[in-house]
Amino acid sequence: MTDLGPRVTGTGLSELAAPVPAPAAPASAGAWARPLSQDERVRALRVTNAASRTGCYALLGALIVAGAVAFPQFLTVANLDNIVSQATPVALLALGQTFALIAGEIDLSVGSIVSLTSVILANLMASQNSMILPIVALAVAIGVGVGVVNAALVVLARIPSFIVTLAMMLILEGANLLWTSGGPASNLAPGFAGFAVRSFGGIPIGLPVLLVATLGTRLLLRRSASGRELYLVGGNRRAAIAAGVRTGRVLVWAFALSALGAVLGGIFETSYEGSGQSFLGSGMELSAIAAAVIGGTSLFGGRGEASNALGGALVLGVIFDLLTMSGVPVGYESVATGAILVLGLMFHARLERGSGRVAARLVVLADRLGGRRPRRKRPELLGPHTADPAAREVCSEPSRSGDGGERGVLLGGEEPLNAFGR
Repeated sequence: MTDLGPRVTGTGLSELAAPVPAPAAPASAGAWARPLSQDERVRALRVTNAASRTGCYALLGALIVAGAVAFPQFLTVANLDNIVSQATPVALLALGQTFALIAGEIDLSVGSIVSLTSVILANLMASQNSMILPIVALAVAIGVGVGVVNAALVVLARIPSFIVTLAMMLILEGANLLWTSGGPASNLAPGFAGFAVRSFGGIPIGLPVLLVATLGTRLLLRRSASGRELYLVGGNRRAAIAAGVRTGRVLVWAFALSALGAVLGGIFETSYEGSGQSFLGSGMELSAIAAAVIGGTSLFGGRGEASNALGGALVLGVIFDLLTMSGVPVGYESVATGAILVLGLMFHARLERGSGRVAARLVVLADRLGGRRPRRKRPELLGPHTADPAAREVCSEPSRSGDGGERGVLLGGEEPLNAFGR
């Protein structure tokens, strides 16, 4: 009979069942081959985030220098005032969109909310200054209500937010068209029309509006319990549920604030234009998303900053102003928005995959030069009220960046449910 090999005895079976040791790292790898400690991963993520924020404002500075060299009138007060006034509505939408994106969702209905706000203001204000506050309050209530409806469909019906907000966008566009028959309305109060183009002491009104909105957004994201929960839900939703976070309430909060940003942008844009139009916000949802992405906000959730959204909106404003000065047709602005969105995604994907490793090596090198020994304490499950946002992001970020699965391991490595139902 043919011998099929040695018989497996009890000892041999135990040897086969023994775990196979991992291949040893090359001797030349040295400190680079060892896994990073939690402290080192936190510091490496901070370096990567800082690079993302710096890249946005470095691009803005380069565009300003290029504009000043190419066009002598670029740095005039009138042109800078125009840039800020045109960037303010997009920035307000981007700040609101940041809440939805951090939660791992997306809101495509914000452009239609801008148009709805414009139609409400222009048709119900009746050219009376006494009606400004009541109609503005009504527009805010209706807009936020739309955001709550979006969140309810996402949470209760379990429909991906991409589909929900796309359907809401189409519904609102149809309602706006039926209400106005496609024509503009000019019943704005005299004290409201043109308010967005005013300046106080040479400072455009849009600048303090942007600063206050950005500061408020930052405080909500970084200094409130709901903001900290938002990062955890966006980073890893299953882990957030395991930690006891009420994800439904967090998503309602995110979509309501996204809609609020759209309403504020619609109020400012309507005042800037001086009339209400049923398609005033057409395409603004993509501009808001592009501004947030340029600033480093992740489309997959768990990462984003208020200052990043502001920087991205200013970058778009300067680019559009340069295109106008160059005599480029207005239609190319949409082409530029799409191209910027794709390039921004490519840049931050590259930053995520490459700079993360570079930052990790820089951290290890700094420790070696400074004689600092890495902490080996095993990290525990981080809850929604973790004091260090960067540590929370490390533990909640899913393994999407090709980093060898290092992120997401601390909380189970589950892929989050996101705007596309994944």
